Amino acid sequence: MHDLRAAYRQARRHKANTGSCIRCSMNIEEELDELALSILDGSYTMRPSICFAVSNPVLREVIAADFRDRIIHHYIYDYLNPQLERELIEDCYSCRDGKGTGYGVDRLEHHIRSCSRNYTRECWCLQLDISGYFMSIDRELLCAKALALMERVGRRRNESGQRLADLPKHRLVEQLLRKVIMHNPLENCEVRDSQGLFARLPRSKSLRYAPEGVGLPIGNLTSQMFSNLYMNGFDQWVKRCLKVKHYGRYVDDSFYISTDKEWLKTLVDRIDGYLQEHLRIRLNRSKTKLTEVRKGVTFLGVHLKPYRRYVKNKTLKRIRRQAREMESISQLQLSNEHVRMRLLCQANSMLGMLNHTRSFLIRKSLFGHYPLYTFACGCRGMRKFEMLKSY
Repeated sequence: MHDLRAAYRQARRHKANTGSCIRCSMNIEEELDELALSILDGSYTMRPSICFAVSNPVLREVIAADFRDRIIHHYIYDYLNPQLERELIEDCYSCRDGKGTGYGVDRLEHHIRSCSRNYTRECWCLQLDISGYFMSIDRELLCAKALALMERVGRRRNESGQRLADLPKHRLVEQLLRKVIMHNPLENCEVRDSQGLFARLPRSKSLRYAPEGVGLPIGNLTSQMFSNLYMNGFDQWVKRCLKVKHYGRYVDDSFYISTDKEWLKTLVDRIDGYLQEHLRIRLNRSKTKLTEVRKGVTFLGVHLKPYRRYVKNKTLKRIRRQAREMESISQLQLSNEHVRMRLLCQANSMLGMLNHTRSFLIRKSLFGHYPLYTFACGCRGMRKFEMLKSY
């Protein structure tokens, strides 16, 4: 019960204002008691999810689990993820503490400088993308990998010297793991499409068109962890069998750096063959890129050139659009404290991205006419944007 309460507190972070969280929190003790009993007697079942589409930053389908099921996701994550973190390679950047997109760009620059000897010799970067990654994950294969990880976790011992596999919690997590992975998220799912985004959604980005037993819902904490688990064997194969020294991956985007251009070309078919044979997924050949690093490499929203970084054009267009939307908000709306704080967070988010690139003139053109912005624009150490406090 103590672990479920801790999982509830984690699930509630940043979700306190959602309807399912409010309904669950009103009688949280009863909900947790009922949840604990259903786990112990094996009767726990997933509640219907909510399916919707988002267009920012890209058009994709999101399937959000009920808040009660999110508690279970955190319960599984807290138990399983520490062991998975021990097995992942350093250059797997997605959905991990202390890593992320910024760390991924830093590591790419490190690999490029190391391989090219600080841009003093010719060096090439191969970039590959997996076609419809989350919608192509085989749940049976994923379940086998997750149970194998649970077996390795079970060999460890706690502070009392007991094997974790002998403890009741280990068996309960294993039981929940099967249910979460094999659950069909579209079953009795509530579809919300007020903006008509589903009509523009490609078939490869929707679980509705995926074969039976294939695909993970984007929007669940466990899906992020499972995506790293699913590709961990591939990462190990690239490092140990292909002997790619300069390699990194963020979800389905990966890079391979070498001074041998022809050798990098041979990797494409070998990698595609491995993915199809062992993971039942395939590369998106239309997004394969082979670039000389001095001409610039675009990765995770940043265009990396020798000794400098720029914002990716597509990302910059999105930031400009958001800035125009901020300017269109009337003075009457700005009198609302909630609106002002939301805009303040949005502006700080933009600056947080731009401050890591060469973007002085961009920041000045977007926000330079606001009071107090001169500090944020002129000083790289100043990350906070306080212009909205002047209203």
